[in-house]
Amino acid sequence: MAVAKYLITCFVLSLVLPPVSATSCPTCRLPQHDWSTLPVFFHGSTVNSQPDGSFSDAQMATLTKFSSVTIEKWQAQGIIPAITEEVAWVAAARKLKAAKPSLAVYVWLDSLRIYTQNHTLNPDLKSPCTTGNFGPAPFLETHPEYLLRNSSGGLALEKWSHCHIYDFEKEFVREYWTQMCINLTSSGVIDGCGADASWQYDATGNTTTPAVQVAWDQGHRAMMNATAQALMPNGILLGKDGYELGEHVNGVLQEECGPANSTIQTLQTATATAQAHNASYVYNCHNHCTNVTDCRDSVAAFLIGAGPYHYFGRGGWTDPEGDFSSHWVPGIFDQPLGNPSPAEYDASTQVWSRKFSTGTSVTFDVKTNTGSISWSSL
Repeated sequence: MAVAKYLITCFVLSLVLPPVSATSCPTCRLPQHDWSTLPVFFHGSTVNSQPDGSFSDAQMATLTKFSSVTIEKWQAQGIIPAITEEVAWVAAARKLKAAKPSLAVYVWLDSLRIYTQNHTLNPDLKSPCTTGNFGPAPFLETHPEYLLRNSSGGLALEKWSHCHIYDFEKEFVREYWTQMCINLTSSGVIDGCGADASWQYDATGNTTTPAVQVAWDQGHRAMMNATAQALMPNGILLGKDGYELGEHVNGVLQEECGPANSTIQTLQTATATAQAHNASYVYNCHNHCTNVTDCRDSVAAFLIGAGPYHYFGRGGWTDPEGDFSSHWVPGIFDQPLGNPSPAEYDASTQVWSRKFSTGTSVTFDVKTNTGSISWSSL
């Protein structure tokens, strides 16, 4: 027990000390991808986790059905005694990997906000800034050289949460963020990181000068690019928007990946970008649909556009019912597909169609944003 506590302490300290040079991730693995059924991913967390931060057996039974699991910042936030989200992430990932070694596990860092629940460290914070138990916060908040300042010389505040912000104009701050992610993957059970708010340009709401905004944005993107490079070839840095893929991230979690021609085109572009770069880029299409009927149109659009390492998922960021069962949609997630043929578009009817080797066929009507799926088992 003493050894275990010592190792955990060393791991946490490695997250809050100034960085060393980033290294690659030899243990990182890409999520498994095949077309036997709908390729699916999970994104979420449980506030009331097991005491060590891991998932319950009932949650594990659901999570191990997916190809990848991304664990959110809320993991273990509700347990007493409190632990950092980083310790919880590693414990949860280790349990997941033990149950399903092929599973890819990612953890959802924020690319610009420094979350804290401590009003002494940040007296201006709003409720959204109290998300999770971010281990590096005490170090960052007591080392203001890491923090962006506004035009008046005070600490800049992110406009939504009033969190403090990394000053990515500085190389040592960019290296610090990259090393946070690399340190997590050095656990041997985490395969990459999320970069929440990766798309955001002026995080402060125009309280810094235009010149600082440009320099900060360039530094923000440079940090993400360096992190993605450090994780490659098999580790993933997940951004939030398709246009970022291949620019400064090598994976995307797209929220509201809904029933629209734009979803199809985005996925097709993602495949073309990966092919042009001779790389394996992960694209996670997230939706809030709830059942077979509700999900049909969004899944149809996804299946028309999807390529290698593209996955569909649904559900909220925290667990409402105890076992994550709402993230799994029977009747869609477990139906047979088989290898896809190229998608075809009939300009006269404005309808996409695609067939899969098991006999499953899919259509999507661009005019009405509705789809149909004829499963081979039906």
